[in-house]
Amino acid sequence: MRGKLFVFFAVVFVLFTTVHSKEWEQFYNSSSVYRIREFGGSLYCATGGGIMKYDLSDSSFTQYINGLGFPSSGVSDITIDNEGNLWVGFAAHGIARVEAIETDPSVILYNLSRTSGMLSDSVTCLLSVGEDVYYGSTKGIAKFFDNVHTKETNLTDYLEEKPVYDIFAVGDSLWVGYSGGVVLFDRNSFQVVSFPIGATRSLCSYDGHVYCLSDSGIFWYGGGGWNQMPSPAGEALVSIASGGGNLFSISRAKVFEWSQGDWIDISGNPYTSGSLKNVLFVGYRIRTSTDILRSIAVDPSGNPWVGGVWEGARRGGYITYYNGSVWVNEAPAQLSHNDIMEMDIAPDGGLWISTKMFGLSYRSPDSRWITYTKWRGDVGNNGLSYFGYNLALLLDSRGSLWCSALDYDLDRIVVGDPLVYADDVWEHYSLDEGNITTNRFVKAKEDPAGNRWFLSDDVKHDVGMWGINILSADGCHWLSVNPENSSGMQGGNVFDCAFGSSGRVYVAIRGYGVQVWYTGGYEWSALSDLSGDYWTTILGPDDLASTEIHAIALGPDGSVWVGTSSGLVRYESGLIDSITVKLNYSDSGLIGATVNDIEFDGDGNLWVATERGLNEVTTEGKIEAFTTADMWQNELQFIYPSSVISPLSSPVCTSLQYDPAFNVMWIGTNEGLVRLDLTPPPVKKIELDKVILYPNPLHISRGDNSLRIARISGRVNIHVYTIEGELVHEAFNLADGDVAWDLLSLNGYQVISGVYLVRIDDGTHSIYRKVAVIR
Repeated sequence: MRGKLFVFFAVVFVLFTTVHSKEWEQFYNSSSVYRIREFGGSLYCATGGGIMKYDLSDSSFTQYINGLGFPSSGVSDITIDNEGNLWVGFAAHGIARVEAIETDPSVILYNLSRTSGMLSDSVTCLLSVGEDVYYGSTKGIAKFFDNVHTKETNLTDYLEEKPVYDIFAVGDSLWVGYSGGVVLFDRNSFQVVSFPIGATRSLCSYDGHVYCLSDSGIFWYGGGGWNQMPSPAGEALVSIASGGGNLFSISRAKVFEWSQGDWIDISGNPYTSGSLKNVLFVGYRIRTSTDILRSIAVDPSGNPWVGGVWEGARRGGYITYYNGSVWVNEAPAQLSHNDIMEMDIAPDGGLWISTKMFGLSYRSPDSRWITYTKWRGDVGNNGLSYFGYNLALLLDSRGSLWCSALDYDLDRIVVGDPLVYADDVWEHYSLDEGNITTNRFVKAKEDPAGNRWFLSDDVKHDVGMWGINILSADGCHWLSVNPENSSGMQGGNVFDCAFGSSGRVYVAIRGYGVQVWYTGGYEWSALSDLSGDYWTTILGPDDLASTEIHAIALGPDGSVWVGTSSGLVRYESGLIDSITVKLNYSDSGLIGATVNDIEFDGDGNLWVATERGLNEVTTEGKIEAFTTADMWQNELQFIYPSSVISPLSSPVCTSLQYDPAFNVMWIGTNEGLVRLDLTPPPVKKIELDKVILYPNPLHISRGDNSLRIARISGRVNIHVYTIEGELVHEAFNLADGDVAWDLLSLNGYQVISGVYLVRIDDGTHSIYRKVAVIR
């Protein structure tokens, strides 16, 4: 019978959480470019994958995201202050100030939750002017002076609650584009002059005048007022920029240069090599159109650079520039798309990744990237049958890479050097060739004998497209297995399988449960002979809270683990247990209800990918949780301590892949890829006996409002109890000098006078100290 929770998950876990000491590394696609800024001979791009810097002198890329503790990868704008600090605005998470980003980064975050005084966390633009850093937001404009937030006299009041789109400075004059027009602000006299010329998105200077782009057209300021100039016929412009004596404007599909009193379309013939559309269309899979342009900047040589966002796919075309005759796309080698579908590990530690759109990516063990994004419709046989939704991804033991998108051919790439296209050999399997019986593959696996298994859903079972297709190890024979030719099989909607000993295959059938197929062995002669096979059910519909099964795995002890949309289920020797979602602070359980994938690491710990974060279920039965700051703040702060916040790129974890060669867990999310190094950190002895807690006693009436910890050489956790043993407070990952207790209880109330016991532990040992609170 099914139990509610495993018995070995003891209540003691509620009182202890392991310090997050693991090393994380994030990988993003940064093709979506929201703003381009030129500083000191480099282009700084605000992208959906963090900050991308392009050095104009050597054409090199640098991506800034790892180790900075940014609250999001969605960067809206960038500026550099007069001390060389980088200021980063986020679309929904405030501002970060980064000191010494090239050498030893130090980051300070400003947002509403940190009570910094910001008008809004939705930052639209940034500009450093003198000793000030101005920011525009969806609720107006303010600034930072000497790194302290302040409202600019008169200007902030005038634009209160009004969306600000751009900021531009000329001398002591600040020009602000907002939802109602343009505001001119004198930084000396604090005088504000408003020009209601329509929502103004972009500002620049050209030929000694300030230019603006509003909903009413393009205007230039002549001292006495604004003068309208012609706009490109039939085009809705999104931005303007100037530099090198040139003025440019962009619509969402074209680029124009101002020349001799008219706008000249320099985008080029869309079907000609070197045109803007051709560069994006052929090279970067912007298939339907180039209707993506969002940003433009001009380098010191007067060349325009454009970036954009194809919003339907959360992707763009990186940055593209016009050299006077043709368009050239500059793109770093990186992940092709941020929505990860499937992953597989090469024997040398290389990682193959399929994404929701834009094909496949490969990362070599030495951190080099290559992408397979070409479509057969464009390039012929040596391309993907479809570049999106490759759900079935497998690198087999013979060096062949298999992938398949729903309703398209099964692709096979015999891979030579993974970083070189030229030595690849392509082959495609289609329904009309008489080998595969379905093209609805959702998963691919290789069994112990080297046979390749392709698992199908049953969306088209009425025409026989369902079940399992198996290719023999020698590649010469195919076998189709479904309820029509295997009478004991209870369904053909097969989403995963796991291979046991003696030819036992554990088959996860969505809509039903888990069956064991006794094949008689994995050698082809036994596997292909279905006459003596039989099927038995170990988890039926009544044993599962949900039959929407996503993943199955065998534990080191032979137990069967199943991930469903309503939690985890374990089957062992006829016993069935389940782990469901954690709902209360004192409960044990998963961080999310929907288990998208499960994977064992080399130590036998189970990793669980859910829609709200990641779990590690240790061999001792402890459950550690990892999620993002957003998810914790919005949904989980009354269920988990803040120590669950991690560098995950998104709480929606979609796939997992363990690399035994490097002891690394790869985590695919819907917003990027994460590498988690599971190598234990060097053990550093913490001399707990020398720890002090101060002040002690705490006199609240004298102004004592927190208890601090000192004289520790490493990170520790603390738990505060009443004399009766009731848990009052807990804090994790504390360093020397940190606040250990804010004198509040778990429910946020100030504690009463009395003596409290403080437990201090380093994950291995613990000590107790008494602390007195006097009100």
